[in-house]
Amino acid sequence: MDNAAASELAKYLQMLVQQLDSPVFAARAARRVYDGIGVFDDTEQADKRSNAIHPSALARCLRMAQMEFEGLPRFNAQIPPNMRRAGKIGTILHRMIQKAFRETGEKSGLFTFEPEISIVGSQEAARLCLDGNSDGRLIYGTSCLGLEIKSIGESEFASLSAVREKDLYQAAVYQRCLKLDAMWFMYISRRSYAEQHIIARVPDLYWNAMRKRAMTILEHRLNDTYPPGVSDARTCEMCAYSRLCPHPRTVTVAAKEVLKCLERATNK
Repeated sequence: MDNAAASELAKYLQMLVQQLDSPVFAARAARRVYDGIGVFDDTEQADKRSNAIHPSALARCLRMAQMEFEGLPRFNAQIPPNMRRAGKIGTILHRMIQKAFRETGEKSGLFTFEPEISIVGSQEAARLCLDGNSDGRLIYGTSCLGLEIKSIGESEFASLSAVREKDLYQAAVYQRCLKLDAMWFMYISRRSYAEQHIIARVPDLYWNAMRKRAMTILEHRLNDTYPPGVSDARTCEMCAYSRLCPHPRTVTVAAKEVLKCLERATNK
């Protein structure tokens, strides 16, 4: 926690205790205190990602994926506190479920479960400079399934009847690189913690699409350009590379334009 964040938190803590006899004002202050707890800079954790093309970014935004590949600095994204917390809850759920799978497999002897299986070492991944981890790999007899855990909002969970298409792209990379028979998609409601389990063999068309996207990034890197990014303002607002992303974001840009953005961002 930096000094500015600590000062802001102290201000609202003081306001909270001063307003204990005024429930409405105390509630507002309590909300501001809560917003300041555990939602600070996540850059240190993000920087642990290798300089490679990561399937999670590749499935969302080519420009972001290339910036990550080239190891450009990340800046604090404008992520609302509630969304930061949702992300952290998702991380906790991942770890809890992975631990349960692993321990159950060990105790029962019925299956083997390995969490966080890296695609590094795969020939397909090496050719395309890909790096990423599946949430897990479950081996039962001669069958091998990849596990993908997704925590989602209640309204989206309630209407879920099949694997979300956006999840198929990332999963296609794991299925192909890890030579999996199929993927086990486990969706969890962030409100009720209800679950839906969907087993699906990801069609090759999704792997072909991801391979093409990775090759596009490699070509842009050779040409000293960056590919078009996404046009969704909300996605850009929460991107750690938004300060480095020149406008317009939906067309190819020269690498020198990104460097100009980098100079402005680092000179502030």
